[in-house]
Amino acid sequence: MQPFKGLRRLGRSFAGLLRPAALAETTVSGPSGDDLPTPDEIMAAAERHEEAREEYNGASRTKRAARRVLDRVPTGIYGPWAVAWVQPARREWDREAIAAFYHRHGEEVPTRPAPLQLKLTRVVTEPVAVGPPPGGTAPDPVREDAGTAPEMVAAIFGAARPEGLS
Repeated sequence: MQPFKGLRRLGRSFAGLLRPAALAETTVSGPSGDDLPTPDEIMAAAERHEEAREEYNGASRTKRAARRVLDRVPTGIYGPWAVAWVQPARREWDREAIAAFYHRHGEEVPTRPAPLQLKLTRVVTEPVAVGPPPGGTAPDPVREDAGTAPEMVAAIFGAARPEGLS
């Protein structure tokens, strides 16, 4: 485990605050063409995608819990498991050094837009039954003419107005 990993991450988050504001996420139309899937195919694929995402997140939580233990284990044989720490041959970009280089020369770090990402959101398309709760009475509906905030609060809470809402 790297001793200053948390400090480095904290430093990067402070550096992110000092950078110019990032562009906001925007929604675009996405792919188009003649071979679009049917709505049923899209719904089935979205369901499979969501199930896979939930399984992946569960597996990630399990791996993180296991790593909390394994990150403290020295190289050795533990029952049927051989634990070894190796230095990979792969090299990584030192992003902080690159950013510092560009900063010293008075330039911004060159970037390009990230590729499109898929974002799925489940929406409710069936009407939800609204009525009194079981064994109770429904609260008074909000008046449509209650346009200002105090009038809306009065219409919703009546005499039982929580403190801080005036």
